Order: sequence, then C-alpha cells, then structure tokens
Amino acid sequence: MQPKSAFRRAHVARLATLALAAAALAACSSGGGASAPSAPQAPAGGAPVPRSISVSPAATTLAAGFTQRLTAIATFSDGSKRDVTATAAWESSAPAAAAVTGGEVTGVAPGAATVGARWSGLRGTAEVTVTSAVLQSVVVTPPFPSLPLGADLQLAATGLFSDGSARDVTAEAAWESAAPATAAVPSPGLVHPVAPGDAAVSATLEGVRGATTVSVTAATLEALDVYPGAATLARGTSTAFTAVATYSDGTAADLTAQAAWAASGPEVTLSAPGPEGVVVTGAAEGTATVTAAFGGLTSAATVTVTAAELTGLAVSPAALDLPVGLSGALEATGTFSDGSTQDLTAQVAWVSSDAAVAAASNAPGSEGLVSALSAGDATVSATLFGRTASAAVTVRAVVLQSIAVTPGTASVPAGYQVRFRATGTYSDGSTHELTGSAAWISADPAIATVVATGTGAGTATGVAPGTTRISAGLDGVVGEATLTVGSARLVSVAVTPSPFEVGVGGTAQLTATGTFSDGGTLDVTRQSVWSSSAKSVATVSRGGVVTGLRAGAVTIQANRAGRKGRADGTVR
Repeated sequence: MQPKSAFRRAHVARLATLALAAAALAACSSGGGASAPSAPQAPAGGAPVPRSISVSPAATTLAAGFTQRLTAIATFSDGSKRDVTATAAWESSAPAAAAVTGGEVTGVAPGAATVGARWSGLRGTAEVTVTSAVLQSVVVTPPFPSLPLGADLQLAATGLFSDGSARDVTAEAAWESAAPATAAVPSPGLVHPVAPGDAAVSATLEGVRGATTVSVTAATLEALDVYPGAATLARGTSTAFTAVATYSDGTAADLTAQAAWAASGPEVTLSAPGPEGVVVTGAAEGTATVTAAFGGLTSAATVTVTAAELTGLAVSPAALDLPVGLSGALEATGTFSDGSTQDLTAQVAWVSSDAAVAAASNAPGSEGLVSALSAGDATVSATLFGRTASAAVTVRAVVLQSIAVTPGTASVPAGYQVRFRATGTYSDGSTHELTGSAAWISADPAIATVVATGTGAGTATGVAPGTTRISAGLDGVVGEATLTVGSARLVSVAVTPSPFEVGVGGTAQLTATGTFSDGGTLDVTRQSVWSSSAKSVATVSRGGVVTGLRAGAVTIQANRAGRKGRADGTVR
C-alpha cells in the first residue's frame, strides 16, 4: 500500500539527558514476525476495556523553573487508543522537586520525581529529573527565513544550558516582532506576514534573548502539491497528507495547517492538521478525492479504500538492544487479506511488559518510541484489530565513553543544509546511533545553525560565509565536526536516474543534485519541491520516492530555489 512515512522514521525522544533518540529498532512477533489473533479481554457484549496507560515522554530532564508537557494515552483490549491527558488524575512523588498540573510538569528544585497519571483504575508514569542548569542562550530557527505574503511560518526556539543540554523552549518563550506591521507573531513562534519588508523576530526567556530576521516578500503562489498524490487504505486504517506551496521566487512553504481540506465523499474522514499532517482514515469501501485549497489553487489526491482485512502484524526489527537513557522507534507493518501491506506504526496500541525497564510511547508524533529506563529485559507489543506482534528489548547499564560526529568536515553554501550524525561508543565496546539523543550546538550561529534535538537533530543550515564547529553532546561526552559555509549560488538541478522505470505498485528513489557557481555539488533531494506531471500514472513523495500507479509515461520534477531538474519515467 503506502510507502512508510519519512516523518515516522525520524521520530526520536529525549531521555535523562534531554535528548530525543532514534536508534535501530525492534521487533516482530514470535515465529519470524507472523502474528496470531490476540484474545481481547472484553466483558459481556464485547465492549473493549482499558488495558494500560502510557505517559510520554517516559523520562525527561529539565532545569528548575522550566516546564515539560506530558501526554497520557490509554490503550484498550481491541488495540484502540484514547488521549486521556485532560481527564487523568496527575500526581508527583516529590512535588518539592517537580510539580504537575494537567500533564504539565514544572521543575521546582533540583531532584527527581515520578509523575503518574491515573485513569479508569490504571496508572502510567514518567521519570522526571530536575537540574540546577542555567539557561545560557536561545537560538531561533530557521535562520533568516524568506516568507511570501499569505504563508505563515512556525519558528522554533532552542534553549542551550550550562550543563551542555538543549531543549525546545518555543512554548515557554515570550515572542515579539520588532516590526508587527511587516510580520506579526500571533502565537508562540508563529509568524504571520503582513507586508513586504524585514522584521526581527525574537524569543526571550529568563532574560535571555534569541532572534532571527524574517524577510516578507511579494512572491506569488504558483503551485500547490499534496503529498502523497495517491493512497490505498484498508477500511479502518489511515495515513497522513501534507500540502506544500511553491512561489514565484522559488521558495516553498508547508501549508498543511493553513490549507482548506475536503473529501469528496463518505469513503474517508479527515482529521485536523497534526504533527504528521492531515490524517485520512478509510471509512467505507470505495474511492474518494482528498483536496487541499489555498490562495485560489487546489491540489488533490486519490484515496482508495478497500475491504481487505488485517491478517498479520509484524514489528521490526525483532530485537532491540539499548543503553540506559537512549531510545529507539519501533515500526509496525500490517499484512492484509488482499496481499497488501501498510505502515500501522501510528495506529497500533503499543504496550511494554515492564515499563520500568522500557517504556513504549503512544503519543501523537512519537508512536512506537521505546525509552530505555533501567537495566533489564522487556517485551513491547503492538495490537490492532485483534492482532498482536512484539519485540524483545534488552536494556544495558553501560557508560558512554566517546562520540564520533560524521562527516568530520563538511562544506555547504549559505542557505543550504547538511546532516551530521553522531555515534557513541560504550564501555562494553558497543556502538549506538546518538544523532537524535545528543544535544547539538553550533559554536557560531551567525555562520550556521543546527537543529539541537528531536526530529531533524544534527541538521545544520549555512547562514553566512565562515567556519564553525558543530558539536554533539550527551552525558558530558562531546564530539565535534567542522563546517565551512560558502557564498556559492545554485546554478542548476539535475534529477537522476533519467530515464527511469518503475512497475505498477513499485517504487523508485530519485535524487536531486544541485550544481553551484563554484563548481561544487550538493544533494538537495530533501530540500527540493517534487511534483509529478501525471498523478494518475505515478506520484512522488517529498523525498523523491516515485510510486507507480498505472502504465504510462510521467515526468518528475524537482524545484529548488527556482532551479528545476526533471526525469522522464515509464510505469510498466
């Protein structure tokens, strides 16, 4: 069915070191990943009963005076889920260290506390550590964004602390525009363009200020694209859609939250925009069109809902080995009666056999994330429609000894990005991916900024010519790389392979490579806007993955800053 979402593969969580981690993950059901129907614990009449409560993030570290929003999700015997954050009774084992109200934890004084959420006789917990770290700087990203009239932009504020940790402080900071007649800030970090010009937008917290300059342009809307361009869903399952606009100056904007979304019929239902986009759920067998409209333009995707039934469920990989303090994101894949498969990671109910060892998240945007809390073994299961599969999780009490950042040296033109990765070596000789766990810092944000934590952690953006150090830190251990930012301009974009072939129902990965005025090249696949000339023949994802729908010819285009590359393809 649908290719697995790139969003979900990027999910990461921050544990006792203020990081959100994405590592190699686990599991399928016993017997090589095949699953058998579970035995729902339901009373007479078959009504599902609450099975567990999971609180996310399962472990967090914050400085005294700062806050963290927790989410409580109830799972039921039939695999369904419900957000009970607002109705749960919240409690803290040590309110003098960490107080909690309605799921919002506030660090009161250095110490540790277990925060619990009680609902329907069940209890879920999260471990909270409060430190005496002091906020030293605030970095606002993206740096120097260009914003067309009509397209709102969400900025983020990251706080860097004296202990080397970093955390998202977007919601806690006080935001202000120095030129509200040019760009207003109606809610934390959300910039609304008013008139062409430049405006300094700042975020201030605890007397520490960070800022960026927003350039509002009069660029006109040229195209609107919905991703994915088509989807096939079994009834009762769902997938997420996003909308991206391209403007006359070559810039692109994600308009998922601003676009007006509609479905052509009762075959599907649409959610409000969330962390992954607009969630479309198959309600009845048939075909429907999902449309996004903005600025007089519309873009549509075809959704086919089938009567296929879930016949198997697998969690991958089958075993997960993590040091205490890290996390890894599990994925669940369903096999249906028509032979199709679908990513069900966000839809299954995730439950750990021992949440004190390894906690499993059901929170929107981090479903399947396993947090390693203490040494031991646990089984994490995924349940949906009476089917269950599981992964074995082993947590080890090992010590981080070193961090290697790759590439060790990199260069990028101003305005472009490069992704760094961090690998940790532990006291038992094992190595683990730390890209999503580490706190990333740029020594000179005026030259380059870097995504400090969470999804996209380690992604550096060139701001102005010069050289800076990019560091990744965790548990007091730091690794570094050198980044040089140049002033070269993008000259052309080439898409490869061209020509290409793909089968009906198959996929092909295309790559966009930019050539610059200094002769250098850079992979701009994930920095380009992709489009298909014939969505009924083939669709293309935001990452350049082409999916063949029916036999025919198609041209796939990548647009980066007004420079376009094309690849001609055939679906057979």
